[in-house]
Amino acid sequence: MSEAPIRQPLPVYDHPVELAILARLHSQGPQLVRQYISANTIAGAVYIARDKAKELFTEYRENPTLHNRHADAAASAIADAARRTILQQPPSGNRNLLMLVTGCPASGKTVSIGPEVGRRVEIEHETILTSYPRAQELIRQAIAAERFPIVRLHYTDDPRINVRRMILRALKFGRTVPLRYMAETYVGVPSIVNSLTQEFGSPLAIRVVNNSKLPEQADHHNDLARALAHVNRYTQRQALEAMNGELEELTVRHTIPSAILEEARRA
Repeated sequence: MSEAPIRQPLPVYDHPVELAILARLHSQGPQLVRQYISANTIAGAVYIARDKAKELFTEYRENPTLHNRHADAAASAIADAARRTILQQPPSGNRNLLMLVTGCPASGKTVSIGPEVGRRVEIEHETILTSYPRAQELIRQAIAAERFPIVRLHYTDDPRINVRRMILRALKFGRTVPLRYMAETYVGVPSIVNSLTQEFGSPLAIRVVNNSKLPEQADHHNDLARALAHVNRYTQRQALEAMNGELEELTVRHTIPSAILEEARRA
């Protein structure tokens, strides 16, 4: 299998660790893509996620709180190249579905597996859709490669749920994201998915998952209007206010390392 060319990203933070990771991407890109695909192929399906790509880099593994964002650009490039590498091959029999799993951070994307996985899914790509042109590109690439795209949107009824999960996860694994970004995606991702349905229509299938409760209680209701009704109760500012309030309550109930709090509050 020949690897698709890696789109070499520019540094975002100009931090020494970010620059070192990007230098490694430049010199070892094809090897990293092969390693990534091999490690993330399960039962015939390739699972693609930026966070999993970060684990290729020692700096991230040693300090995921500090270096999460420093590995972002390189990990995104690896995940993107891995997806395009698979798509440039002919589909294998009836395994021809590309599942885009999206939603706000801590909306249960990783732990809630959709019903199609293990049957016809060739690629399950976990990604947070923050740009409509980028979302369009992903769908168009899949259709051009004779795959059937499915978007699986994960959401919660309340943005406070996402913050609670994010912080409790960070206490175990160290990785968190700024609440500003969480608020932006809590409101913005469902809107992007809705726009995709209006543009692409029947070539694009939609799955919707309410992950407000435990993973085993996820509600696969597939009603996009219902999801929009929930998240649209909040503007981005209101979602951020609710998230900040939840973070303050969590600091009372838990001892949260300052590095995690600083990252969560980063502007």
